[in-house]
Amino acid sequence: MPVARYSSEQAAKVFNVHDTPTTFYVDASGTIRYQVTGTEPHGEAVDRVIWYIEQLKNTGRTERK
Repeated sequence: MPVARYSSEQAAKVFNVHDTPTTFYVDASGTIRYQVTGTEPHGEAVDRVIWYIEQLKNTGRTERK
């Protein structure tokens, strides 16, 4: 999955984001599906990122019977 990184100044200018860190999880069509602002005090960071990625991978899939 592609990753884009912006400085605080760039993020404020381009995305109107003023709280860092801010993470956007974007689906294949370019729609922001999840936004995480700041750090989360609970959970394992790697597991959390994997969860978001798995959700995005499953977005738009239909079940086959």
